Amino acid sequence: MVMIKRFIYFGFLVLFLLLLKLFFEQATSFKLGLNDLYEEDYTAAIAHFDRVLNAHLPYSPLEKMAIEHLISIKEISEKNGHLEMALLCVETIRTSRYLCRHFWIPDSQSLANVDKEVARLRAKIIATQSPNENEEENFKEQLTLVKARHDPSLPWSMGAGLSFILYLVSTVNWIRKDSRVSLLSSLGFLAIWILCLIKA
Repeated sequence: MVMIKRFIYFGFLVLFLLLLKLFFEQATSFKLGLNDLYEEDYTAAIAHFDRVLNAHLPYSPLEKMAIEHLISIKEISEKNGHLEMALLCVETIRTSRYLCRHFWIPDSQSLANVDKEVARLRAKIIATQSPNENEEENFKEQLTLVKARHDPSLPWSMGAGLSFILYLVSTVNWIRKDSRVSLLSSLGFLAIWILCLIKA
């Protein structure tokens, strides 16, 4: 039992170190992105801000600032007629949020506006390349494409949340009481939690 407890403590330590690694990865990428931004190397800046968003930590202020900088680059690029660069900025924001989904999609409340921007810019690029194309129709078509549902499955997400809480309760109960039933419950809820995350 002592070895198993040590294994669980080691697991929590690994989790803490992983979170710490993500934080330093975000901080380093954000700093590099700012340097690229000041040097007006927008392609490199987008790549570094993308890394900040993909190293997702809930409620991270660096992610919010990275999104603000990407929007700023988008506005500058569109003003200068670089529509592909502007599109890359909004698609970077959009894809990073869907790639980092867990029980919910980060920044889901602002994704509707991001979807509209993606559709608008795609339609504008198509209209630039093919002047005979109807930009309004292209916008509607592109908006339909980007609005395809990407939400995590609600039942599996709820199952993941519930099983994770039960896993923590069982683990704490097992550590305190050294009960074999609590240990089996803890391992069972851990397996259910992993399954739900995969299915969600």
